[in-house]
Amino acid sequence: MRHGYILAKQRLSWELSRSDVGLIGVVFAYYPLFGSENAMPEYKIAEMVLDIARNAILLDTNVLVEAFSEQNNSARQEYADLFLGQIEGPLLVPSVVLVEAWGLLVGSRGMRLAGLDLLTWVERPGRAIIVPPYRADVQRTQQIARDWRGDCVDAMLVELATDITDRCGLSPSLPIATYDTRDFTRMSLKRGELRFRVFDMRSPDFWEDD
Repeated sequence: MRHGYILAKQRLSWELSRSDVGLIGVVFAYYPLFGSENAMPEYKIAEMVLDIARNAILLDTNVLVEAFSEQNNSARQEYADLFLGQIEGPLLVPSVVLVEAWGLLVGSRGMRLAGLDLLTWVERPGRAIIVPPYRADVQRTQQIARDWRGDCVDAMLVELATDITDRCGLSPSLPIATYDTRDFTRMSLKRGELRFRVFDMRSPDFWEDD
């Protein structure tokens, strides 16, 4: 059974605020600096509703990096590639994860072809679902990263998993697939507020329960 995940209405001036109104769209407000009397221009992002299946999985950056790295030929790469190709559930790729994966593959390792292969893969119908960047609550992400000494991207993944779990009424919670569970293990202690599961790619049979 699928659930619609609606991107909430937001307005950005000097501060980003979230609204609980079930409207769609993001409006970026630009204020002229020198007292211009011209009307304030608006940048509108089109409506988007994501279908979230109950067996969907959020991907951490390291899964994509392992799968698309060139000349790796490790057991981790083989399993990551197999995982992306054969897992039954839809794979959710937040934009921040895609950007970080590109930076590690192309910027850090000089693997431009690998980065392009990654972009080709996410555009292939029926596999990856890109979660747009403007859904994340930056203040909430900052709080998670500060309180639990977590990586910023990991904190965003946990915030997103919790948000999707709550809005779509998922039970059990949305899982995050990763090769590095350290930050998630610490954040999992906050069970009352953070709702997610961890799929440990190092031990594929292990699911951390809610």
